[in-house]
Amino acid sequence: MGLWRCRSCEAVFAGGAYSLSTEIGEVAARLISEYSRTYR
Repeated sequence: MGLWRCRSCEAVFAGGAYSLSTEIGEVAARLISEYSRTYR
């Protein structure tokens, strides 16, 4: 786990050990997306 910094745009991401996202992070992003579409 750690922080990843994009060299071109300087964005910082929190992710897993060998990928930019984790399974829990993907689930959370999907839930937030569904919630925002439902309650606009």
